[in-house]
Amino acid sequence: MAPSKGNSATAPQNPLPRQPWQIRRETYWATVKNANSQDADAKKKLDAVLTEFESQPFARTPMENMDILGTFYVPKDGVEKAFVIVIANATLGWYDALRFGSESGRTEIQTNERFFLRAYLLSGPKTTEQFKQFMKEHPDQAHTALINGLSIAEKIRKNPPYDVRWPTAYGLERVICAEGGSCERPKEIP
Repeated sequence: MAPSKGNSATAPQNPLPRQPWQIRRETYWATVKNANSQDADAKKKLDAVLTEFESQPFARTPMENMDILGTFYVPKDGVEKAFVIVIANATLGWYDALRFGSESGRTEIQTNERFFLRAYLLSGPKTTEQFKQFMKEHPDQAHTALINGLSIAEKIRKNPPYDVRWPTAYGLERVICAEGGSCERPKEIP
């Protein structure tokens, strides 16, 4: 997410550098907004992102994929059909967060970004209710989808095509470093 744009007198002198995936994510959200306002160029760009996702569903970070799933595929395909890919991304994302993120970073990912629920929350209240209903009424189907999503994540986790260190974009450590404090990175877990 972009740094806050507060009063320049209170904003940090050294803005936090953004990672490439964060810039891509910001561009995605601008594209979605412009595509919704009937901008033909933005619609083409959005179509290119969706085409890339369909041919390479793990080319982007799990956080980016949750955005794509929540803004397009969950509403289009429905809760049940999207569940497997949502589970795969949630698993890969949390695996990355456990290995490369800090405690405060993981909290930010889980609480502020609502990572595990993101794809359904972005889809709107109706879809969120459909998700709850699906989980209650079809636990066996949900369990099968869960196992399939975990299986996909297991195959990808050792050599994913995206930057697995994306969780380092979260956490208090970056803010402390940008303000002149310790710039020690969280310890990576093998």
